[in-house]
Amino acid sequence: MLRSLAIVGAISLALLPPMYLGIAYPVNAQEAPKCVTVADAQKDIAEAGAEIVGGGTFHGKNTDEMLVVQAPESIVLFFFKDGCLVTGFIADEAVPQKDA
Repeated sequence: MLRSLAIVGAISLALLPPMYLGIAYPVNAQEAPKCVTVADAQKDIAEAGAEIVGGGTFHGKNTDEMLVVQAPESIVLFFFKDGCLVTGFIADEAVPQKDA
């Protein structure tokens, strides 16, 4: 019984440092990411040789504006909230044509 208590105590001590690691070594503050506006995105899209083929404005919980972009290799959706880019993802990728 005493031996099993010693093992439990040793395990508890082994787990103690990770629990207090955040307190002993605080995380340094990082600079907030730069807001990429719709105008910035439009400029970058044009420079990349892509084309805006659609978009929309709506009252979403996480986004309120969307751009649909057609690039030679994919269709990409960009979502904005309060004028800043929130996220973007590839909706569809082009399939290379045989003998192209």
